Amino acid sequence: MRQYLLATALVSVACGSGSVERAAVTLSGAGTTGNFEPNGGATASGGSTAKGGSTATGGNTAAGGNTATGGNTATGGNTATGGSTATASSAVQVEPAMAHLDPGGSQTFTCNVKGVGAGAGCTWSVVGGAANGTITSAGVYTAPSTLGVSQIQATSAADPTAKGSAIAAVNTASSGMPGVWINVTPRAIKLEVSAFGNDNYGAQDVVVDPVRPSDFYAFFCHQGVWKSTDYGLTWTGPINTGKGGSMVTAGKPWTAAIGFSDRDPAKPPTLWTAAGNAAVGFLRSDDGGVSWTAFATNNSTAVKTGNNEYYANDAYSLDMDPYDGQHLIAGFHSGGVSESTDAGTTWKTIPVPDGLGGSLYPFFIDTGDRATTRGNWVTISQSGEDKGTWHTSDGGATWKQVASFMHGHGGSQFARLGNGVAYAPGDSAGIFKTTDGGAHWVNVSKTGSNAVVATPTKLFGAYGWAAGNADVDAGLQQASRTADTAWTVTPSPTGMTNGPKRLAVTFDGKHTILVGGFWNAGLWRYVD
Repeated sequence: MRQYLLATALVSVACGSGSVERAAVTLSGAGTTGNFEPNGGATASGGSTAKGGSTATGGNTAAGGNTATGGNTATGGNTATGGSTATASSAVQVEPAMAHLDPGGSQTFTCNVKGVGAGAGCTWSVVGGAANGTITSAGVYTAPSTLGVSQIQATSAADPTAKGSAIAAVNTASSGMPGVWINVTPRAIKLEVSAFGNDNYGAQDVVVDPVRPSDFYAFFCHQGVWKSTDYGLTWTGPINTGKGGSMVTAGKPWTAAIGFSDRDPAKPPTLWTAAGNAAVGFLRSDDGGVSWTAFATNNSTAVKTGNNEYYANDAYSLDMDPYDGQHLIAGFHSGGVSESTDAGTTWKTIPVPDGLGGSLYPFFIDTGDRATTRGNWVTISQSGEDKGTWHTSDGGATWKQVASFMHGHGGSQFARLGNGVAYAPGDSAGIFKTTDGGAHWVNVSKTGSNAVVATPTKLFGAYGWAAGNADVDAGLQQASRTADTAWTVTPSPTGMTNGPKRLAVTFDGKHTILVGGFWNAGLWRYVD
């Protein structure tokens, strides 16, 4: 049973009112995915639905080649049967809706019966029996010794037809399940485009603390900053509750950066973001995202466009010198580049040619040398403007257009490997590579991408953009760093209705972990 769930379940925990804790699971390249909704049915790949005791059909193959059909037993002899899923109008809600446990770990679940409340009384069970763990009458679940995904069921003692469910993902606390994309969006986050006056672009940038690699910070439109201390598995927030924190919540924080100085790990990091369409310049937090201060950019070329008053100095993107955490460069919605050498307290306007374009993303390209990297930048403009990619090696004194590729609406992320090597996403044009610090670029992948990141052995690319209600194929692709023209594309898991705006990469001692904001598809996490 556990192999069947792990290979074919995609968990999507619906919690109502648009605020959901989404815990989606799929095996990369497994060829078998499905939906599992604790409060609304379970759909196996192939369109068949396991509900109220019905069996999953459609020839879906579980890990190890076992097929879940007609109630047949998956590996281990356990069969998923009857009554495991409540209807969408379930009168029982289980908390937490999703739990991550170590093998053998425990978690206490509680139930709320509609109209009665917590403690009203439920009977507990684990779908599939003891192979998937055990649970006491008090709701204390003990995980099995093997990895997998289990379903916890609560049945109202007063009304046995009223049921609710939760998910227990058994993995190691930091690593999770390798090869799996999991949706880790916090329950309270609203992802509907219609939220906040039809101004919601969902999950934005995610950054990881280089001093504390278990700590991630995620930025959400109109919902502030959220923090994870367990490698992106669970999140608390919003944490921007101090002075000036409302400036983050009030807008769309569509860029972010985190300090990399060799600080005391007990001290919080410095964070930067922007308010998005607010024209306040950049926001900085010196206490790990709790309180924020605004710093005006006063860029003389970032002016309003038509009636878009907010375009004037509307901070759009931010990048940090890999050798100097005080040295920042910024791009603006209406065009223009600014530079700061004091951690964003003051800014100077960098002269740019008319053809540089708007919605700019400037990036440092690491040459391998501190001095030459300082002024070695590449800018990429947004698709539709036909302005392409430009390069300067002297801090903006002179510029040259070096490529025609551009970024999609709203985001771009380069992978910089050092010694002049970098990979750039070119929207529908694919992925491009430079080996000379950005002066020349060659196409290495034809699959569309707006984000590229690197691990010690691999390259990952994905395609996402600010698409609103439109579904976007995330175009998940990866290649070996030693064979960077041979990319493997894998299907997007169900629920991943957009690609990443930005991915953050960390290492837990055993595995590389990717966590990203996928616009209105929420936060997603991958263990390599």
